[in-house]
Amino acid sequence: MSPRACLVHGDLSARNVLCDPESGEVTGLVDWEFAHAGHPVEDLGKLVRKGPGLPFVDATITAMTPWLPAPERASVDELRERARAADLYWIIEVASRRGESPATYRAFDLLKRLAASGRLLGDLG
Repeated sequence: MSPRACLVHGDLSARNVLCDPESGEVTGLVDWEFAHAGHPVEDLGKLVRKGPGLPFVDATITAMTPWLPAPERASVDELRERARAADLYWIIEVASRRGESPATYRAFDLLKRLAASGRLLGDLG
């Protein structure tokens, strides 16, 4: 990973993307409460976890690739794996606050399932 940082949305999903209804072009992003300095693949983590195999996910990865520094560009499959690894940080952080909200319980349960599977990048569904 690159030592540089950029603005990471922190909650990127299809529901937070605004699109022009005629062209389908992205016109904006909403819900920036989890924004932070980080690496761009962090924003792909939730997408890969929530929508593996969806065309929106692969299209987002493909669209992001040219914006990555040349040494960090990779295939969609490789970037998907990097995103899954980056997403583990989010899962662990949220799970560590279990009891604060329903999301913390869901993250804790997901983390338990991952640990039980013996595969940290196993099925995150």
